[in-house]
Amino acid sequence: MRLTNLFFFSPFLILFSHGLHAFAPSDLTGYKISLDIIQSSALSKGIRDFYFSSNVRATQYSGENGQWYPDTTTWTPSASIASKLVIGETNNSYADVFLNFQNASSGIFTFSYYDSEDGSPIQKLDEGSGTFTLSTFQSSDIPYDYYFSDDFSDLSKSQKLWPITSVYGLTNQISAGKFMVTGTLNDLEARWHDVNANSILSLQNDWIIDGSLFTNIPSQNSLNYQSAIGLDAEGVENGFEIEISIGVHVGYAMSEIYISSFGSYSSQYKSTSREAMKEGNFRVFNLSSTKTLTSQYYKDNKWVSLYELNWETGLLTEKNTYSGSDTTHQFSNWQNLDNSMVAPMMDYAIPHIDKGNNQIEIVPLAEGDLGFTNFSVTAGTPEPDPEYAPSSLVGMIYRGSTHDDYQFIDQNNAIFYHEESNFQSSEVSGITYTWSPNGNSGTLTTSLDETTTLSFTSASEGTFQWQENGGSSSSGSFTLSEASAGYAPSILAGDSMIAGTTTYVFKENGVVTIRSNTGSQDSTYGFVKSENNEIVFSIPAHGNSVSSTLYKMTFSSTGAGTLSEGGSGSFQYFIDGNNQPASKGWIWFDSYPWVYSYIEQDWLYFYPTSSALMVYSSKDQVWREMVK
Repeated sequence: MRLTNLFFFSPFLILFSHGLHAFAPSDLTGYKISLDIIQSSALSKGIRDFYFSSNVRATQYSGENGQWYPDTTTWTPSASIASKLVIGETNNSYADVFLNFQNASSGIFTFSYYDSEDGSPIQKLDEGSGTFTLSTFQSSDIPYDYYFSDDFSDLSKSQKLWPITSVYGLTNQISAGKFMVTGTLNDLEARWHDVNANSILSLQNDWIIDGSLFTNIPSQNSLNYQSAIGLDAEGVENGFEIEISIGVHVGYAMSEIYISSFGSYSSQYKSTSREAMKEGNFRVFNLSSTKTLTSQYYKDNKWVSLYELNWETGLLTEKNTYSGSDTTHQFSNWQNLDNSMVAPMMDYAIPHIDKGNNQIEIVPLAEGDLGFTNFSVTAGTPEPDPEYAPSSLVGMIYRGSTHDDYQFIDQNNAIFYHEESNFQSSEVSGITYTWSPNGNSGTLTTSLDETTTLSFTSASEGTFQWQENGGSSSSGSFTLSEASAGYAPSILAGDSMIAGTTTYVFKENGVVTIRSNTGSQDSTYGFVKSENNEIVFSIPAHGNSVSSTLYKMTFSSTGAGTLSEGGSGSFQYFIDGNNQPASKGWIWFDSYPWVYSYIEQDWLYFYPTSSALMVYSSKDQVWREMVK
C-alpha cells in the first residue's frame, strides 16, 4: 500500500566527520542534534531533529509529516578522527555520516545511507551532506502522552499540533475551521500522505483517537482516494511498523491495517469496507488490559466496530461481517510492540487513477475535497454505548408508524390498538406479550401471532420490522413513551366522565355504568391510552361477533377535553369520581330519606348533618354534600 520513505520510515544512521573533534561531546544524553540535509539523491531534503536519551537511544522528529520515531543509536566520539553516530541497525537499514564540529554547537556532515531494495542484500542507496546544530533539550520538549482536542478554530494552537507545511506539491492548511489537504501531488511515491499530530502515545496506556472527517471527490472510474483517522506504531527494534486507520475510502466506510516490510519480511495488508459514506465520525482506541486496538465508525447513534487487533500477538478480528459472524486473520512475523511509539495521524490517499502499465494520473485537490473538522486524542476508555432498549415495557406506550399502538399494563398483559381509516373499524383489545431486550434492540412477541423487532436509536424512538407469523410483514418507525406522561389517564377504573348528558362510571372489573336521560345500564368496555393526551375506548369491549362503538378523546387538562371520534363536543373527567357537579333537576320524596332523581334515574339517600345535607347515590356508591 505504501512505499517506504527511506528517511522517515527507516532508521537513520549518521556518521559525523572531519574537523575540530574536540568539540564532540563524549555523551549525547540530553542533547538534541538537528540535521539539515542539503545534498541527497534519495532522501528528502530538510531538517531532522534527534533527541538523545542515551548513547544508544534517540527520538527523531520529522517536520515534514509531524511524526516522532524511535531510533537505536551508537555513538563513538573522537578527538583525533571523525566522531561516529550510528542510528539504526546495521543488519537492517542504516546510514553513516561523518561530522565536522566547527564549534561546540554546529558544524557540517556527510553521510552514506544503506538499505535493501525488494529483498536484496543491504547496499548503499544514497549519500549526501549538510549542516547540523547541537543543543540541549528538556524532557518536556518531547510530547509523551500528550492529549488534546482541536476543532481548527485557533490557528496558533493548530500550528503547534500539526505540520502546516507544503511538500511534494501538497499543502496542509487550515481554513474556515477545517484542516484540508490541497494542491497537485508531484511525487507518485508520496500519494499516501500521512499527517501526524505532535503527540507520542504508549500502548501501555488507554486512549482514544477520534475525529470527524469529510470527502468531496467527484466520482471517476478507477479513482482511489481516502480520508481516515488512525495511528502509526513504530517498534524500537528491527524497524517493525504498523498502521491502522478507519475512514472514508472511495465513498465507503473502511478500516485497514498495513505492516511495512522490514528485514527479509514482505509487507502485509488487510482491509474491510462497510456502508456508503462521504463523511462521518471515526475512532481508534487502545485497551491496555486486553492489548487490543479497535477501529470504529459512528452510525445510527452507536459505534460500529470493524477491526480488533491484538497488538501482542498480531491476531486480527474482523467484526460485524456481512455473514453475521466474526472472522480472524493471523499476521505473520509479528514483532513485540509493547514499547513502541504510537503516532496519532490523519491518513490520506491523494486522489489518483491507476491506468495500468504503471501509469498513474494524479487528481488535483481543491479546498474542501479532503480533510477534518475536528480531531482529538483523549486518555481513558470509551464510554459504553447507551443500551436504549428498556429491560421492561411495563408502563410504556408504543406507537408505530403503521397505526399499531400498545399500552403495556404489566409484564404479561398489554392493550392493542389498531386504527383504521374508518375509525369505527379500529380495534382495541387486551393481549398477552413477551419482551426480549438486547442492547439497542428487542423482540416483542404477542398473542396476536405477530413478532416485532425494535431497533432503538434513542430511549424514545427507533425503527421496527413486523412479521405476522406465516403472513405479511412491514417496517417503519416507532416512538416509546411513559404512560404516566400527559393529561390523559393511563387507566379508567375508579374514575368517571360526563359527555353531554351521558355519565360514564368506570369500575374495577372492566364494567362501565352508563347513565343518560333514557336510563342507566352496565356494559363491558375496552380502553387504551394511545398518546400522552389521547385515549380510545370501545363499548362494549372488543370480541368475536360483537359490534362496538369506539370513542376517541383528547385531553386539554386532567379534567377536560374534546371528543373527536364516536361523538363531538366537550367532556369533563373526574379522577376517582371526585368533584362531580351536584345533582340538578326535580326530585321528589316517596318515603323519606329516599328520593328519586330524574337526572340519575335512580334513588338517592339523604342524611342531614349539623352543617350540611349529605346525599348518597346507590348507583356510584358515593356520599356527596347536597349543593343548593
